[in-house]
Parts: sequence; C-alpha cells; structure tokens
Amino acid sequence: AIITFIILNLLIAVILEGFEETGEQPEVALIDRCVDEWKRFDPDLTLETSLKSCFEYANDVIVWYNEEFSDNLGLIQYNTASSGQLDMASVPLKTMAAYKLRITAERTVTILECIKFVLRLVISHGNLSLLQDFDDVDTNPEAKKLVHN
Repeated sequence: AIITFIILNLLIAVILEGFEETGEQPEVALIDRCVDEWKRFDPDLTLETSLKSCFEYANDVIVWYNEEFSDNLGLIQYNTASSGQLDMASVPLKTMAAYKLRITAERTVTILECIKFVLRLVISHGNLSLLQDFDDVDTNPEAKKLVHN
C-alpha cells in the first residue's frame, strides 16, 4: 500500500510539474490540496476511508477552495448517530448517485473515489443538472464531437 501511495504521488507530481509552467490554475491547486488533505485523513496509507471521513474530507477541501478562490460552494450535509457513525438516513442517496461516489463492499471509499467526488462537486458547483450534462458528453458520441471541435 505504501508503494502504491508513493507511485501515486510521483505520478501526480509529474503531471503537476507540467502545469507549473502555465501558472497556478485553480484545478491544479485543487488536486494538490486533495492529495495533501488525504494524508491527514489516511495517515496509515490504506488508500481507503469511511464514508463519513470521505464527507469530512470533501468538506475540508471545499472550505479551503472557498477561501482560496473566493467561492461559495456548499458543504456536504449529513448527520452523525449517537455512536459517532454516519447516519445513513441523512445521506441523500440520489445526490451521491449523481456524483457517482462508489462505496466498497467493506463500506469504505477509496482515495480515487474521494478525489473524484470532490472534483465533481467543485466543477459542478453542486448543480446536479450540470453533472447530467457532463455525463451526456461522456456517453453521447455527438456531444463528444461538439466538445472536441
């Protein structure tokens, strides 16, 4: 798991190094922050975390993004049961499906899924219809042609 995390960091570093020449872009800063923030949520480098921790992670990145880029993105709303666990009844499942947040059989979320979740939240600004437009581009060959032209 440590080797995987090191390789992931090296890959991201190489990609981001290519972007450094173009100046600090919000997307690059966001990915950097996602990786740095993950280290706080996964100190043992398991590359997985609970759904509740994924929401906390996303909210921490969103708070940073709002401050860094003077934005006003909303936070993920959820409730915690008296046991400290996530109250699944408070999780808007349609919203999570729209963001394509996948949970493992062990009820954990991988680093890749958490980062993709945050990126989709930021890019869509919480607008679920905009997410549908993204999905249409991914699945519709005609829409892909329009985007690439």
